[in-house]
Amino acid sequence: MGVVTLYRGGGTRSNLVAAIAMLMGTSVLFGTRARAQESGDHLGRPQSDIQSQVRLPPAKRESKFAPPRVTGWEIATHARFFFSIEDDVDFLTDRGYGLLFEGELAYRSPKLLFAQAYVDQGAYGFGNGSDFGVFSAGAMMGVDHRWFSVAAGAGAMRARIVDNARRATGWGPTMVAYARLGARDGFHGEVRQTLVFVGNEPFEGTTSAKIQFRIAPRVWIRFRGGGSRSGYGFGEAGPRILVRGDRGPGSVFLNPSLGGAGMFDEATQTTYMGFLFGLGLEYRPR
Repeated sequence: MGVVTLYRGGGTRSNLVAAIAMLMGTSVLFGTRARAQESGDHLGRPQSDIQSQVRLPPAKRESKFAPPRVTGWEIATHARFFFSIEDDVDFLTDRGYGLLFEGELAYRSPKLLFAQAYVDQGAYGFGNGSDFGVFSAGAMMGVDHRWFSVAAGAGAMRARIVDNARRATGWGPTMVAYARLGARDGFHGEVRQTLVFVGNEPFEGTTSAKIQFRIAPRVWIRFRGGGSRSGYGFGEAGPRILVRGDRGPGSVFLNPSLGGAGMFDEATQTTYMGFLFGLGLEYRPR
């Protein structure tokens, strides 16, 4: 029968090998002492000290400029409120209030397909002057790459346009074009433009634009603006904050904003214009 010497630190695997060696009549030495004798550089030093000297390479940080593309569903909304103070001197504005709302439901597939249904703008103004509103919605499809996105689609709009001698009032179909240059969750600029047809004549529908900068792992700065000859316009700035998640499924973003907005009705010469307060929410379902 072989002689087996075990020291503390051999572990279950070492004991199993020792048992086999006993059956084969072989002497086996295990343990911390044996490992220390085999390496003169670490003689007599605890195993924990040896392991502490092993340094792993630093984890690769996500690019702020162009982070990886995220696929799946996304829901986004932004509501804006502004108040207008009556101009008693030049009578340029009427006392009133305005609400602007937009929303999106989008899907980005792993194979770069992009589809979106949207409310481009739902705007309503009311006060001492006339009450009036604008509404535009539609759907589009295109390509969504990490560095760019292009899409086109169609929808409908309730227009109130006075264009020199031309006048357009009522519902009409729209054509929409969209483009983004840069990473969606990094630095990028994007624009969306619609064309509305009322009475078989084309009119400029709505225009919106956005520029985004990433300034921290969970914080972006956004500048946005938009408007329409149908009677509204706005400009705003504010942070986009990742409050939950890692940008993937289950993530939630908040986007508070400040700026200015206005609504006008050329038919009744009513204008509401003032400071804007807004709040946006983005959610990426699991």
